[in-house]
Amino acid sequence: MEQQQLAVDIETEIKKLPVGYRFEPRERDMIVHYLINKILNRPLPSNAVKDINCIYHFDPDQLPIGEFSGYCNPDQAYFFTQVVQGGRRTTKSGYWKAKASGSEVPVSYDDKKIIGFKKSFRFYSGDEKSNWIIHEYRVNPDLIPANAPNQILKSKILNRTLPSNAIKDIHFYDFDPDQLPISKFSGYCKENEAYFLTRVVQGGQRRTTKSGHWKAPDSEEEPVLFKDGKTVGFKKKFVFYSGDLCANTESIRI
Repeated sequence: MEQQQLAVDIETEIKKLPVGYRFEPRERDMIVHYLINKILNRPLPSNAVKDINCIYHFDPDQLPIGEFSGYCNPDQAYFFTQVVQGGRRTTKSGYWKAKASGSEVPVSYDDKKIIGFKKSFRFYSGDEKSNWIIHEYRVNPDLIPANAPNQILKSKILNRTLPSNAIKDIHFYDFDPDQLPISKFSGYCKENEAYFLTRVVQGGQRRTTKSGHWKAPDSEEEPVLFKDGKTVGFKKKFVFYSGDLCANTESIRI
């Protein structure tokens, strides 16, 4: 179903592009104009780069690469996906393996400032090496504003328009971890990571759910500082317990 919907979205996007348009961004453009804007929920230059739920779960022939042929080079496609840790990513009939040393290569802007990193993976069917390669890019974390989450919170509190609807409203502390729609964030968040806007629950260090409770291991709130040293908010961590057993699941309130 996801693959079919992605194909429909790509076909729609092709119709929006000017005649003769070829999507072939430079590495620095991918990072500056697409990845950073995606992370900060800003508008993208185009919708040519599509979200996909963990590209490393797919064999090459399962990916809708042919749908990009209207505006990309042959056998070439662009996706947003979450980062997967480790050097090998297993699929149904093979695996994606990091090339050479597996180390990341810095990507610079005008041969000066490092704006991101590149890592390449090749697909293997059993022990047979294929010609399919994924070039994975990630942003240099130093380029993401330290107060990025607070911009969204401030807009929410003041009833201003949010940059996007990626962060959902939910009464967070009413739910056990397995009841939360965390999987819906997999296309653009790290594994088992999600973001919600929720009301503050007053009183005590414990929030009771159906089968356990969220408990703050520390009563103190941690200040969130802007780069000039000014305090712009506070952070508090809660850990989920099923009965008296710690479930190794954390929520962080900002």
